[in-house]
Amino acid sequence: MTSRRMLKRYATFNLVFIKVGIISRTITHCVYYFYIFRISLRCLFLRLSFL
Repeated sequence: MTSRRMLKRYATFNLVFIKVGIISRTITHCVYYFYIFRISLRCLFLRLSFL
């Protein structure tokens, strides 16, 4: 019984760990794309101002 309980706890911990990893990865991707978007917008505005 104790081994089964340990297995269940380990499985839930694993699922939580995977979910947290996926969420953190998506957040980092969003921040990365947001920064790229801002830099590209700044370059576009600079180009327009030079024209």
